[in-house]
Amino acid sequence: WEFCSRLIKPMAKIDGSKLALLAGTISGGVAREFKAFCELSEQLVSFEDIMKDPANALVPADAGSRYATVGMLADHVNVDNASKVMAYIERLPAEFQLCTIRRIYQHNDKKIVTVPEVREWLLANAKEWL
Repeated sequence: WEFCSRLIKPMAKIDGSKLALLAGTISGGVAREFKAFCELSEQLVSFEDIMKDPANALVPADAGSRYATVGMLADHVNVDNASKVMAYIERLPAEFQLCTIRRIYQHNDKKIVTVPEVREWLLANAKEWL
């Protein structure tokens, strides 16, 4: 992976011609998966964009991008920014809201439930939470 990283750093994008180069380094199947991951990551909203304007930041249309966003939010949320994260999460479909809240709760300090917006969501959605 270190060699692969050095190969792709100067590339603006991994297109079909570069895929063969990666396949020779990390195998064809892994190279295709990595290319798909890179293409998906280019379409995702950044955490910074969500923090700047949670009410208007892009909400991905497809399930894969939504799930990637859920993971990113769970990794970055804390007590200080949870209010903005919740404003964004509430714009997601219900199943992704639940998934996000579960991941946040599993991967963060349990003090996260002291944030009023988190507590309100938990109380309003208690039956799905259990």
